[in-house]
Formats: sequence, structure tokens, C-alpha cells
Amino acid sequence: MTGTLTLSPDSSYGYYGVYVDALQRRFPAARIRFANHDLPQLRSPRSGLAAVTPDGRRLFLAADDHAVVDEVALRWCDAYGAANITPSAAGLGDRMVALGPSFGARVGGFWHAASFVARASMAGGYRLAGPASRLRAALRHNRHRLPLSSYAASRSDASRLFMLSSHWPQYPDVNESRRRIVNELRQLPNLTFVGGLVGDPTPFIGAQHMPLGRYLDELGRSVAAINTPAVHGCLGWKLGEYFAMGKAIVSLPLNRVLPGDPEPGELYLEVADAAETVEAIRRLRVDTALRRGLESRSRHYFDTVVSPAAAISRVLAAAGN
Repeated sequence: MTGTLTLSPDSSYGYYGVYVDALQRRFPAARIRFANHDLPQLRSPRSGLAAVTPDGRRLFLAADDHAVVDEVALRWCDAYGAANITPSAAGLGDRMVALGPSFGARVGGFWHAASFVARASMAGGYRLAGPASRLRAALRHNRHRLPLSSYAASRSDASRLFMLSSHWPQYPDVNESRRRIVNELRQLPNLTFVGGLVGDPTPFIGAQHMPLGRYLDELGRSVAAINTPAVHGCLGWKLGEYFAMGKAIVSLPLNRVLPGDPEPGELYLEVADAAETVEAIRRLRVDTALRRGLESRSRHYFDTVVSPAAAISRVLAAAGN
């Protein structure tokens, strides 16, 4: 379909580049235009992406950590897709779409990122941050992230477990649950544990950042992926990466809605605390059929429900024809 795909110029390249790419692939003949007028004003670059498709559908995507619904954007759009939806917000109507966990990936190279920033700036964008800082952020994102094609399922090893999370000084509750889990998992016999909490001062718990390529290699070989709710109770980027990598996931209870309302045990094993996490890992180490089943359904869920392309298709469907 020819025409114009209009985008809000203030949106974060790191958070929304993958969705812009999915929209471009859906409307390959459309011309990209950045414009501020007639689109809702964003609270911050991470808070949303407003888009008007060539056929006139108005979309708003919220992929940040917060579960706050932008009421102005909700009134403006035909469909509102959000990565972090509370059960109460899910009842706002058919126009409210749970995107599921997203994560930033590299889209194109240096010139793609630079062009994105320059075109948005020339359109009168970047009211929330200057062009120079936004360019630095976009280039830093492309330098440290990998394309979606790098996220592929690989064969897990029952003798290895990888968990690398962040220590957040301002969120002690998040730190404590992660610390207990790491401490318990490190003590499992006949298991090579790799990881810890980046920046945690506790001996044997603290860990260092690692390049994303090595991170994905370690994650791919791990017997499972351990998920804990991130800051603000959000579905963090790691959960999206776990689905993309086709991992058997062990997770503390989620505070946000997963699209498709998966049945308990269908996509991940839910645990209440560190002790149950250890038992789930023990089970997955010996029950190969269970582990392989979770791995297969995890990747299928990414491909058909929460990948940028699948999520955009669901939002477009909610916006009507």
C-alpha cells in the first residue's frame, strides 16, 4: 500500500525502532513522515510511539516499564498496544492490546540510526531531548544491541544454568528476591552456574556486565531461564529475550498481563520463591520432555504473539480495517 506512515518524532529509537521496522515491513511502499501535529504529545521518549498508517488507522504503542495508561493517547487512537498492562487496564475494551514483553534490538546500522534521528529532528521533534543526546543514545543502542536474527533457539544443557540480572540500589525488594534465588541456585550440586547480580556488593553474588553476544550464548546453553519481575513490576526485556531464545522459563508471579491468556504451566513454570525456583530447576534438569516442550512453546509464542511483527499485526487488527 502506498501513502504515508506518520510517526511521532520524539519516540525513543531504542524502545520503538523494532516496532517502526515492523510497520515499515507491513507497509513497504509507504513513505515515512515524522510530524507533531494531530498526534498526542509524549510524556517522555520512552513513553510511547504514535503512528498513523497509510490507510488512516491511528495506533499508539507504549513499550516502557510503567503500566500507566495515557488517557489522551487512548482517546486519540483506534488501538492502544502496551507492553505492561495491569489486569484492570486489560478491561478497558477491545482497543487495548497487550503487546507482551518487548526488548530493544538493532535495526540497521550507523546510517539508519543517524537518519532516523536527523529526519525526526528536522520534523520539529525532540522537544523532550536535544538531537545530539538522542543521536548518542541511538548510536549507543546500535553498538550494544544485536538484531532480532541473533535471537534463536539453541540446544540447552542440563548441566549448565545461567542467570545474569541487575542490582538496583533504589529497588531493594527487587534485589532481595534475585539475591536469594542466585544464592540458592549456586549451591545446586553437579551444576555449572554462571552469572549473578551485576553491581551487587554481596560476595559470590556480584557479577560483571558481559557483551550481549556472550550473554546470548550462555543463555542459549542454560537448562532454563530464570525470570523475576523487573522494576515497577514490569515485564522486563529479559522475558522477551527468553521467549525469543526459546527457553524453558521459571518465573516468579507476573504482575502484568501476557497476551493470549496462556494456561498455567503452558509457557513457563511459576514459582513463589527461591526454594520453589530450585525445585523447578531440578525438575527441568531430569525431565527432558517437559523442558523441550516449554522451549518449543516459548519460541512459538514469540513468533506468533509477541514478536514486533506479530504484535503489530494484533494492534492493526484491533484498529479495524
